[in-house]
Amino acid sequence: MNKEEIKNYIPHRDPFLLIDSVSCADENKLTAAFKVDKDSPLFKSIFPGHYPGNPITPGVILCEIIFQAGAILMSARLKNERADSEAEADDRAPVVTRIRDARFKNIVRPGDDLEVSVEFEDQVSNAYYLKGSIKVNGKLSVRVAFTCALAEVE
Repeated sequence: MNKEEIKNYIPHRDPFLLIDSVSCADENKLTAAFKVDKDSPLFKSIFPGHYPGNPITPGVILCEIIFQAGAILMSARLKNERADSEAEADDRAPVVTRIRDARFKNIVRPGDDLEVSVEFEDQVSNAYYLKGSIKVNGKLSVRVAFTCALAEVE
């Protein structure tokens, strides 16, 4: 799934669409990619002030990348469940309601290629429990567990 196709699953747009592609997705797991491009409008505004001279990608941005991958997974699950009424599925979007156990293991720098993984763990009513991680060159950089709920979008 390329960036244009991703736009069919989540409402995020440039400069804040932080998933470049999805390489593998099934009902319970998604693998995606993102390149930290220092010349993108978002990172051009962040890196000069976030550790000037030694830019580090902020943890909140790394978590957001994982959350967006989770939103794509949830949206894909919903579209599959509601294949008959796709319009109904598009009325709501996944939003993060809880963040648990975020761990930052290795620094992510400009130019790094991120391997993003998200797994669906459970659903209780309108709460979807997921966990995700980011690796760079096979090394764990971030892992986080989180909960999403569906919210009405305008």
